[in-house]
Amino acid sequence: MATSDKQLLDKAWEKTQKKTFTAWVNSHLKKVGSTIESIEEDLADGIKLAQLLEIISNDPVFKVNKTPKLRIHYIQNIGLCLKHIEAHQVKLAGIGAEELVDKNLKMTLGMIWTIILRFAIQDISIEELSAKEALLLWCQRKTEGYNGVKISNFHTSWVDGLGFCALIHKHRPDLLNFDSLSKEDKAGNLQLAFDIAEREFDIPKMLDASDLLDVSRPDERSVMTYVAQYYHYFSASRKAEAAGKQVGKILDLIMSLEQMKSDYLHRAQELVDWINQSVQKLESREFGDSVESVQQFIQEYNNYKNSQKPPKAQDLLELETIFNGLQTRLKLNKRDPFSPPQGLHPNDIDQLWAALEKAEQDHSEALRRELKRQKQISFLLIKYNRILKKLDAWVSSKQAYLSANELGDSITAIQAKLKNLEAFEGESQSLQAQSSADLDSIQNQLESLEYRGVPSLVERRTQLFQGPWEQVKTTAEQYKATLLEELSKLQKIEDMLVDFAKRAAQLNIWIESAEDLVSDPILADSVQVVNEIQGKFDSFLQDQSQQYAELEALATLTEELRNLGRAENSYSVISYEDISNKWNTLLAAIEERKTALQQELEAQTENDSLCQQYAQAATKVNDYCQQQTQVLSQNNSQDPSEQLAVVQGVLESAQQHNTILQDAKTVSQKMDDLQITDNKYTSLTIESVKMRWEKFIALAKKSQQVIEGEILSKQHTGVSAEDLAEFKTCFSVFDKDNDNALNKLEFGSALRALGEELSEEQLAAVIAKIDSDNNGLVSFEEFVDYLTSTRKGADTVDSTRDAFKTMAEGNGFITEAQIRSAITDQKQVEYLLANIPQTDKGYDYNQFVATLYN
Repeated sequence: MATSDKQLLDKAWEKTQKKTFTAWVNSHLKKVGSTIESIEEDLADGIKLAQLLEIISNDPVFKVNKTPKLRIHYIQNIGLCLKHIEAHQVKLAGIGAEELVDKNLKMTLGMIWTIILRFAIQDISIEELSAKEALLLWCQRKTEGYNGVKISNFHTSWVDGLGFCALIHKHRPDLLNFDSLSKEDKAGNLQLAFDIAEREFDIPKMLDASDLLDVSRPDERSVMTYVAQYYHYFSASRKAEAAGKQVGKILDLIMSLEQMKSDYLHRAQELVDWINQSVQKLESREFGDSVESVQQFIQEYNNYKNSQKPPKAQDLLELETIFNGLQTRLKLNKRDPFSPPQGLHPNDIDQLWAALEKAEQDHSEALRRELKRQKQISFLLIKYNRILKKLDAWVSSKQAYLSANELGDSITAIQAKLKNLEAFEGESQSLQAQSSADLDSIQNQLESLEYRGVPSLVERRTQLFQGPWEQVKTTAEQYKATLLEELSKLQKIEDMLVDFAKRAAQLNIWIESAEDLVSDPILADSVQVVNEIQGKFDSFLQDQSQQYAELEALATLTEELRNLGRAENSYSVISYEDISNKWNTLLAAIEERKTALQQELEAQTENDSLCQQYAQAATKVNDYCQQQTQVLSQNNSQDPSEQLAVVQGVLESAQQHNTILQDAKTVSQKMDDLQITDNKYTSLTIESVKMRWEKFIALAKKSQQVIEGEILSKQHTGVSAEDLAEFKTCFSVFDKDNDNALNKLEFGSALRALGEELSEEQLAAVIAKIDSDNNGLVSFEEFVDYLTSTRKGADTVDSTRDAFKTMAEGNGFITEAQIRSAITDQKQVEYLLANIPQTDKGYDYNQFVATLYN
């Protein structure tokens, strides 16, 4: 830089400093009704300089000549003032009384700057370098987050005026709309800030916009002097901010607890509504009137179990986790336990869930019974229709035969026809008796199964026997009467043929009925049912042995007839070979039936054993889960470490006992492979067992997480990550020698940068208290411990009310502007404004605090 340019720049700085320092001096002299116009002229006699020193130091300057007339008097007055300054630990290098008496402007400005450093900025830090950095750090913290504002020095960073506006808006957002400002309107921004500071804060206009805009680099001392006025004015707000942080932490806790309660109640109500709706659906027994309809309901029920219920089971698990986490936080923060409305407590929901599982069990059992009933009905209807169809076919065949009305051309032929009629009557009676008995049996079974179509079946049966059947009988009687009229001279047809035909027909009917019996499907779902079927089969075998004697009698009769040259089926449509073949077929079916029953008995026996094994395994898991859940619920120690030890013990025990759950899963998988769906020995399904296991494991893990979080929050400092970062930054700035320790001067400067105002005596007392190793230095850990102890405060009615009172500047009410100035978190601000009672003057924080602790 050329010499002429440097001289011009020095002149510009000199002009700015003179204006700024003059305004600074007048801001103090006006307290005693005095003022100056020319700083070098009006301070030359020492009288107003002495007044200034007495005002800012609170100490009198002794022996000042109030009416000096000679130069020597001026020099003596100035000398007394300089000694007064040095007595307050200020070094005045190169500044003498003669230069000031001679009205040397540069020396006068240097002295005033030294006074400003000692009495206006030393309360930020004692040494100039620390003062500058501390004041700069304060500005950076206050303007952080403001768009377009980046404070890195005390000259060029302020020329656009946004820095000054940001400081004002940070503390008094009601005075200007920062978002409406333009970075390009530098003069407008500067003038706006200067006007507001003078009008609202009584900070004199020590600078003009031109002082910052008309030079390449504004005067740093002038800007620092002016910014320091902002610092001192807003010093009271730092206490409000500290109080705001204390209130903010309590609000965070209250908001978090209320959110947890709201989340719990909302989800609990949804789950309760779903359970009630599900129970109502499960209690319905309308399954339709067919196997297909019941199977459709079974599919819907399986879909409910596999798709709809699992998410709700997870909701149940998460609800209890939320509830226990909430209770743990309330207990650890010394708040009353949370009592949900009736019906929404976890115990109430567990009871509803148990009722749901009971409804599921009953619904599943009802579906199983209904499917079995519908299958039995379907089978019986097929059998019933088969009998009616067989009867109808028999009637049709006999009607055609009887309608022929042929008498024959010989006595033998007529006798043969009469014998055929006798055989027909026997067959008709036997067939009617056997069919009626079978139909009655089926009807009785259908009625016992509550089949609603029995009347229609009875009607069909009645129509058959009263219609075609009676017509055949009538036709047969008419035909017989005609034959008898023509049979006066005919001999009776050989009784043996008639006897064979009659007995063969009866045996044939029995065999056909027996074939139906042994071919019936084995519908068994337990050992008891298999034994019942076996008992009926044993009774049948006894009857079969009696029928075998009838077969042997027919064999003897057949042999006799054939020996006489007559076919045994002359009067019968059934030969002995037909009967014998059917008998042999029946014997094979009987053997297959025996094998099938034995296999079914073995299968059901194995299934029953598996059911018992599963019941024992599931009960063991369920009992263990209940025991561990009770351990967790009774974990009421006031010591979080003891609570954590209990929870960790539960988790370790769960790992050791995991094999009992695996045993239950293994047996359940075997049951699934064998398609065993019902277990009379227990109502515990593998899904409910796994859910109970996962439920208490999740409960233990969540309790562990909550307790560990509380322990961590109470260890060391309990300071948040945000506050810790702020403390670390400040500590590093003032730790000049990087030895991780602050001396008394550095510690005092750091505290002032963070808004802590301590006198020399208070500072010494604090160091003596926190300096655990008595080395006269403050370590980072001691630094954080002290700040945490001063910022945290007790979570009590009195401490919270005091914090609000500090924010309200000692008033019994607080304004919205004071709230927004002290609390930076907008969510906390909006929550507070929505819940604190409003009065004519502002907001009633006393009433609000009372509600927080009731």
